[in-house]
Amino acid sequence: MAGGTCNKVRAATLASALVAAAQNQGNDALKRGLQVKKTFYLREALGLYTRGLDLKCRNAALVSALFSNRAQAHLLLGNNRSALDDALTALRADAANVKARWLSRLPGGSPVWPNACGACRRCRLSCE
Repeated sequence: MAGGTCNKVRAATLASALVAAAQNQGNDALKRGLQVKKTFYLREALGLYTRGLDLKCRNAALVSALFSNRAQAHLLLGNNRSALDDALTALRADAANVKARWLSRLPGGSPVWPNACGACRRCRLSCE
C-alpha cells in the first residue's frame, strides 16, 4: 500500500516538473518572439503552454500561470477572444493570479475587450 502512495507522489512530482519545463520553454519562446518581433516564436510559445496544460497537472497556481501566459501569447498574436478565454480560465484555477486578472480586463471599456465585464459576470468573477 505504501509503495502505491509513494508512486503516486512521484508521478505527481514528475508531472509538475514536466509542466514547469514546458512553461519555462514557453516563456523563453515568448521572450524570443518579443525580442526579434517574429510571430513564429509566439506560436511556438502557445504550443508549449498547451503542451504543459495537456499534462493535466493538479497544481492550481501552475495551471493558472500556464493559462495566463498562453493568454498573453494569444493577445500578442491578435487572438483576442482566445486570450480572454484563457485569462478567465486562469482566474478560475487561481483567483489570486494578478496577471490573469489584468489580462481578463484590459481595460473593461477598451475596444480590445468590449465585452470583458459581461464575460466576468458569466464566469462569476468580480470586476472590482
